[in-house]
Amino acid sequence: MPEDNFIGLRPYGQIDLDILEVLVKELRQLFPFPIVILEACAPPDFAYDRGRQQYLAKAILNDLVKNAPQGCKRIAGLTDVDLFLPILTFVYGEAMLPGQAAVVSTYRLSGKNSENPVPFEMLAKRVVKEVVHELGHTFNLVHCDNKDCVMSFAHELDHIDKKAVRFCRYCSVLFSDALGQGL
Repeated sequence: MPEDNFIGLRPYGQIDLDILEVLVKELRQLFPFPIVILEACAPPDFAYDRGRQQYLAKAILNDLVKNAPQGCKRIAGLTDVDLFLPILTFVYGEAMLPGQAAVVSTYRLSGKNSENPVPFEMLAKRVVKEVVHELGHTFNLVHCDNKDCVMSFAHELDHIDKKAVRFCRYCSVLFSDALGQGL
């Protein structure tokens, strides 16, 4: 494992290794840090809310930070459970802005919540876009008005499918500035 300044990917529960491999490949092209797949954890039952029958994203973010390995600049959790924030019905992911941790769920991205599971290629693209988006937040990037930018807010799967996997020119500059500031 790299000694310092790497991005760790922490699976919670059963995450397809092929998805993780695609994610590593794509993240290496966008972020100037080594990407490391960390040891998988049990499903995040500690974050389960019985009333909503969903998992509180903030609790998972806190767990990621608490258990981040030494030298981990950013850590992204991946899970297949349905995430929520108290003010929203569900979220595809959540991140600290700025901060060390982000979490993304494959639950809705995969169609697991419906009768229409999506093909692997589509799921992989969605996961990559959402992880890049959430990691962007950890570098202090906010939602972008450019609907093609990976940092644009996606409230529907169609929007995720249509947007790019990369930062737009404006967000690229902000990302470079964040790196220059040591964020």
